[in-house]
Order: sequence, then C-alpha cells, then structure tokens
Amino acid sequence: MGDFNAPLIAWSSVYARGSELAFDQRLLDMALRSFFTQHVFFPTRVQEGQHSNCLDLVFTKSLDSIDEVRCLLPVLPLLGRSDHIVLHWDYSMLSVPEQPTSFRRNIWHGDFDQMKTQLNKINWESAFSGNMAEDWEWFRELLHILFSIPCPILRKRLDNRPQWLTQTLKKEVNKKRRLWKKSLADENPASINAYKVQRNKVKRLILRTRKDFDKDLLNRAVENPKLFYNYIGRRTRNRNPVPLLKTSENLEISEDGAKSEHLSEFFKSIFTSERALNPPNFDLNEGPTKEAVSLNDANVHKELLALNESKSPGKDDIPPNLLKELAAELAKPLSIFFQTSFEAGTLPADCKSARITSLYKSDSKNEMASSGQIAIIRQP
Repeated sequence: MGDFNAPLIAWSSVYARGSELAFDQRLLDMALRSFFTQHVFFPTRVQEGQHSNCLDLVFTKSLDSIDEVRCLLPVLPLLGRSDHIVLHWDYSMLSVPEQPTSFRRNIWHGDFDQMKTQLNKINWESAFSGNMAEDWEWFRELLHILFSIPCPILRKRLDNRPQWLTQTLKKEVNKKRRLWKKSLADENPASINAYKVQRNKVKRLILRTRKDFDKDLLNRAVENPKLFYNYIGRRTRNRNPVPLLKTSENLEISEDGAKSEHLSEFFKSIFTSERALNPPNFDLNEGPTKEAVSLNDANVHKELLALNESKSPGKDDIPPNLLKELAAELAKPLSIFFQTSFEAGTLPADCKSARITSLYKSDSKNEMASSGQIAIIRQP
C-alpha cells in the first residue's frame, strides 16, 4: 500500500494509458502477473482546480482479505498540508468455518456390488405400506444404512497441506530438513554440499509434482467440475460463506444463529405483496384427457442413469452418485413410490423443503443490501 503516483491507470477497467515502457503500464502488468488485487477505485488526491486521481493504492494477494476500502476527509493538522484523503479498511484474517463432523462416508469408493446384493433381497411389492410419508421415511433410512457400511470413512482434516503434496515428495522434503540441520551442526563442506544437492532435487520434484497435479485436476474437472471448485475453495483465504454482518445501527453480528435470523428478517422485508389476480373467463373446448398415468420401471431407470453424479445431495442426504450406480436396483421401488405419490397427490417433506443461502452481489459483504438469496430445493 502507498502512494504509487500512477494516475494513468483505470483500475475499474484494468487499463493503463501511455506507452508500454511507462511506469503506469509496468505497474499494471506487474500486478496482473502477480495476481494481486487492487482495492481502491476512487480518487485519493483531491485539490481544487486540478483533476482528481487515484494515486494511493492497496494491494493484497487475496480478494477476501479486505472487504471494502473507505475514505475519510483529511483531518488537520494531523496530515499537515496533504491533499490526499485518508483510506480506512478492515483487514480480514484467515477464516475457516466450523466443521460439524470430523468424518464422512466416501461414496465414490463404496462397494456397490455389496449394496446391489442387499437391495436384490428385498421384496418391494410387500415392503411399502401404501402410506406415502411413512414409506419415504423408511426408504430414505434404508439407503442411509445401506451406504454407511460398505463406504470407507473419509476424515476431514483442517490443515494447510497442499493437495499436490504426495507421500514421496514429503519424504524428500523431510530428508532436506534433516540435511539442513546436520549441515548447521557439523559445519562440514560435505554436509553442506549434500544439503544443496537435496535442496535442488526437492525444487525439481515440487515443480514436476505441481505441474502433474494441475494437469490431472483440469482433465478430471471436465467430468466433475466440483473438483476444481473444491481446489479453489481450499486456497481461498476466507472460507466462511457468511462473513461478519453489521446492522443498520452498525452493530456487529458474529454468531451463526444471529446471522441466520438477521438474514431471514432482511429477506422477508424485500418481498412484495402481489395483488390478487382475477383472470378473465375463457371458453375452452375440452381436449383429450388421460385417465391414468403409469410410472413404469423403465422410465425411472432411464431418469436415474441421466443424473449428474457430481451434484450435491438435497435435504434427504441421498447422493446422486448412489442413485445412478444403483439405478437398476432402485428403479422398481422408486416407480412404486412415485406412483403412490402421484395417485395421492402429495409429496414427501424432503421434496418440498429447501436450503436457503445468501450470495454476495456487490459492495461491502458486511451490508445486508449486498446479499441476495438462492433456494436449493430437490426436484421430485
């Protein structure tokens, strides 16, 4: 941060006037090559009779490090005769949301053959009672128990270990550290040379390993984009989806429960009451009607195979990957359930409930007006 005196840069459009050798253009190129984020977009030098320019800049490596840069008028005599405004911002430290559980089931490496064997033993015609709500509760719990046993446990670790750090590379890094400590203790030229050889080897291995990891990640992200988003999320400085909020009275809200209540009140306040609609009367000729609808196993099986297994589960916590892998075995019970639900004209509670989350739109993340909402609901 500081007075860089580069008035020819338009930071909002990422463009610099002048020649390529000018300081303004070289500063902009350096910031882009280093992937820096510049947070000041308003004039910071204001003087009567002269053009205002954005000269004082604040660079960070992460977009989430600073929420908003505000300006204060010069306060005399603290700034003397300075014609630069005072910049004020809050710097956000590393923020990681609390983890509700320390482990979860890795559905991607589950024993699907064992699951298929267990499902084939069930007589679905007599398994359902005919009560749509009770049948769905039983079926959902059955699937949860089914994949909780043959799926390995994937433990969640809150560490800063890079994803590209393999066990082989880790051993080489530890060896380099041991040689470094030995060279400090011995002060022997042979020990120092051994350390330098290992250091250069580790550098080459890191470059090669990272390159291979990035290439493999991009190839796999074509089929499963969430792998790429997960990688970006792990490298994000502030991973808390709902940051510190401020009320209209400038009171800070940090507790998750209070944030939820405050966002709920804000979202309810922006809804409008629509006027009752009185549609005109139309004389419509009766068209063909369908007396009965049959949801057979083949149609359900086709829809299950078309699921995107990389999507997240809904409120029922049934992974789409599980439904797709067991499409042949689950087509029969699901067709029975869908037929019962259609004839009863009702849906289970899981199909009508939604997770509502806030999305950042613009301006300060602490302000309510900067948040939009999105409802994630499972399609029946």
